[in-house]
Amino acid sequence: MELWVSPVSIFEAQAAHRRGRLREIASFSDWVTDSFGRFQLRSADMTWEVGLEGHAFSLPHGDPADHMLVATARAYGLVLVTDDDRIIESQAVAILAND
Repeated sequence: MELWVSPVSIFEAQAAHRRGRLREIASFSDWVTDSFGRFQLRSADMTWEVGLEGHAFSLPHGDPADHMLVATARAYGLVLVTDDDRIIESQAVAILAND
């Protein structure tokens, strides 16, 4: 199984870290670098296909980060891991959710 990470997820996680929500991580940059090596993560880069997919579906809110995460998963043909009820209920993308 391949594990992919969107730059949007890294951006959002770093914002959470700066707000003190990920206190167990001393150096966010080191944590990301180590995680990519340890778990053999692949980067789901922002491509023109992701950009085009960004408006091919609707979500019940206008959060651009959520739209880009869904668009990335759709463009790459990936299953999105999320617990965001609004994304799950939209059925805009295949979801792996923690029930």
